[in-house]
Amino acid sequence: TFNELYESGKMILMTCDKPPQSLSSLEERLRSRFSSGLIVDIQPADYETRIAILNRRMQDEHINLSDDIVDYIASNFASNIRELDGAFKTVVAYCFLANSFTLDDAKIALKDMISPKQAKQVTPEIIVEVVARAYNITVSDIMSNKRSKEILVPRQVCMFLCRSELNMTYPKIGEFFAGKDHSTVLHACNKIETSLKDENSETSIRIDSIKKRLFN
Repeated sequence: TFNELYESGKMILMTCDKPPQSLSSLEERLRSRFSSGLIVDIQPADYETRIAILNRRMQDEHINLSDDIVDYIASNFASNIRELDGAFKTVVAYCFLANSFTLDDAKIALKDMISPKQAKQVTPEIIVEVVARAYNITVSDIMSNKRSKEILVPRQVCMFLCRSELNMTYPKIGEFFAGKDHSTVLHACNKIETSLKDENSETSIRIDSIKKRLFN
């Protein structure tokens, strides 16, 4: 069947959770054949993509949910687009029945779909997403090599939170942030720690707000 499709010039799409050469149960000739095509690593949709998907769903359904509801759905359903869409449908159905469209309504509608473990699971990726939202910049900005103050401070906040909340080592943090070296991460963490000594500083207030989003 594969040869027939290939020889007739048909497009063949195959999916797997590992690259062709790692499929040891297949014959070498098949692994080689599968490796000859275009291989693309498909990652889970990031926060911005999930927001875009939800906005498109609202357009399709002629529904207008508030930004905080959209943010809540996108933040809690990060691993699977089907689950994201299911959460959207659940919230819409509940809100229509209740004739009320508030964040509390959305939380009630989704309470059985979000386990306590899932709600409290924080990763470096989630920290970057939440910090990006707090500073009104993009995840790509934080993960880039841009050094303007508008980007540098949020990146330092991310590094600090990875250290203080996830207990990541400085080398691991540097590796996550596009290969930053140990001294860069150490400097970032020290700088944010110094800012936090003033409880009324903008950085302190921002980080308190970010932590609430991460852990509440």
